[in-house]
Amino acid sequence: MDIGQQRFVFLKLLSASILATALLVMWGSQVTGSPITADAAQSLQMAINLERHGTISMEPEAPFVPTNYREPLPPILSALTLKLIDSAIGQAPPESYFAGPRAQYVKYQNLLWLTLFSLSVFWVTEQFTSSFVAGLIAVVLVNVPLRPHAPPGPIDSLLTEIPSLWLLVAASATLALGLERGKLALLALSGALFGCLALVKAVGFYVVLGLVMIPPCLYFLRRPRVPLGAALRQSALLLGAFACVVGPWMYRNHVQIGSFAITQRGGESLFERSLEDQMSRQEYLGAIYLWAPLLQKPLGKRLGFSAKDVLRGGRLERLNNDTETGLSQEDLAFERLGEPERTVTFFRQARAEREKLEHDLEVAGAAHPDMQADERLKSRAFATFAQHPWRHLLLSPLFLWRGGAQTTLILLVVLLCSAKLRRTDLVLLSLPTLAMVAAYALFSPFFPRYGLPMHLMAIVLLVIVSALLWQAVAHRMIPRAATAALKHPPAAT
Repeated sequence: MDIGQQRFVFLKLLSASILATALLVMWGSQVTGSPITADAAQSLQMAINLERHGTISMEPEAPFVPTNYREPLPPILSALTLKLIDSAIGQAPPESYFAGPRAQYVKYQNLLWLTLFSLSVFWVTEQFTSSFVAGLIAVVLVNVPLRPHAPPGPIDSLLTEIPSLWLLVAASATLALGLERGKLALLALSGALFGCLALVKAVGFYVVLGLVMIPPCLYFLRRPRVPLGAALRQSALLLGAFACVVGPWMYRNHVQIGSFAITQRGGESLFERSLEDQMSRQEYLGAIYLWAPLLQKPLGKRLGFSAKDVLRGGRLERLNNDTETGLSQEDLAFERLGEPERTVTFFRQARAEREKLEHDLEVAGAAHPDMQADERLKSRAFATFAQHPWRHLLLSPLFLWRGGAQTTLILLVVLLCSAKLRRTDLVLLSLPTLAMVAAYALFSPFFPRYGLPMHLMAIVLLVIVSALLWQAVAHRMIPRAATAALKHPPAAT
């Protein structure tokens, strides 16, 4: 290695070190002892019960009834973190982990997941572009949405978005590279990573069921064709590795709770979406205004809406899902009483309906009222979808607008550019993200925070495509410059 190469390697290491230090400082500065509430608090309670009582349960006190209300991997990871904290500074009452110094210590696990995420982003970008600079640019850009802002963002919480970031990137990359290079080991790793993703975000389960069809489809689409036997082996390996990860959890749920479902919140989410399918034309237009934070002011003037419309008595009151507003707090009381007919908002109505069903089933002596209530909500939601299928499909773009507008636009650009570049591997890399966006738009209310992992993955894809287009243009320009130099050599002096 000559001096020039040594200097280049040194500069690469220096720039990577500076970036890593800056990111760790940025991430760490956001982690505070602020209270862990709502969804994150439920996951933390499950973690505490797992560490102290060996059971994944949401009960704050005995008996610790097993639950699958939330996906298991985040509580398992938090339980390991709690074990380390307790080993270092001693045990404390459970309530001390929900706010203050111990809550801050638990949240520091996010720095590990963000490190894995950034490393995965650099690795996949470098693999697809052979560019160190493109890898660094991708890492910087995906961290821009994670910069400090108010109110506290996902880094200062235990929500599932942070662990799912690196799983989506790593699982998508190993899938694309495994299929493109015919590497069975990478496909097995991809299946396992998608299994982990499903245990963080249950929607990953349905995404994988679609992804296993990719190898047989490639058999028919590629020229020259991949042998059919090889394509089927790829699908079987992907599905088998996935099943090895999610299977034990699903079996545990069947034995202890009476259902193979990864999580029981699917019915509530689907039911809320079925209620929102019934919004009026005025509410549809209002949702366009309400679900576009950056464009609310001009859209409000154009469509004739204002912030008052989401308050009680307003034209958009049913669309109010801000849990801090007075209307939502009033609805919360009826939710807890299980009186959906007295709620106003779609969000609280779906949850109140669940409470009502659980209560009725419990009175009737059902073995697992929570699980059976969720199944009933799921059945009712799908019945509504089947009754008005076209209405459901026509409303789906509105939910894309709510949680994945920018992501969808980026994905379309990436797919068009991939076709232009004839890069099948890039299409394969995009498919899991596209599938997750479609699943959320079709079968959930698609709250904006759900879209964070897909949005950051879309940014990675855009950087890769931009780098490849730049390389293609440069490759064309260099021969032209060389030809011009041959035709018009410099004059002799």
